[in-house]
Amino acid sequence: MPDKSSLVAIGQIVKPHGVHGEFKVTPLTDFIEERFTNLKEFYLFNDNDGAVKCSVVSVKLTPRYVIIGAKGFAIEDAERLRGRFIYIDKSEVFKLSEGVFYAFDLVGLRVVDAASGGEIGEVVGIYDGPGNDLIEVKLDSDSRVVLVPFVRQFIKKIDFTERKLHIEVMEGLI
Repeated sequence: MPDKSSLVAIGQIVKPHGVHGEFKVTPLTDFIEERFTNLKEFYLFNDNDGAVKCSVVSVKLTPRYVIIGAKGFAIEDAERLRGRFIYIDKSEVFKLSEGVFYAFDLVGLRVVDAASGGEIGEVVGIYDGPGNDLIEVKLDSDSRVVLVPFVRQFIKKIDFTERKLHIEVMEGLI
């Protein structure tokens, strides 16, 4: 079974829908119709078994949610899934145009001080902030984790070839 590092979340289960084990999902993709109308299977993580592959039996699109029915799910199962994420394999993500990337592509990049060229740490996570996204950086110096706003003021260059993210380090940022 795959682990979370080889998967990407495409939605979060909000609550059950109806009495047949379907559930409402908040989509986490810009390609809602394309992603979900062709969805055949997805993964869930549970506390005991890790990743569990689920087969899709129905998909309905609404203005706010995607309603998914999966093989073998009853209403009680759907209720227990509140808040869980549904995942697909990273190999199934849509190809993007030049210069466009997925947020998960940043995870694992080395963070470099744009002025000095010195390595600062590594990107370990991405978060949706209320005003802008935040990148979570684990510092090499003391293993602390800091959040850096993902805005032009701080992010100066992203180099996927060299696997580096160049940032402007201002006083109080790190």
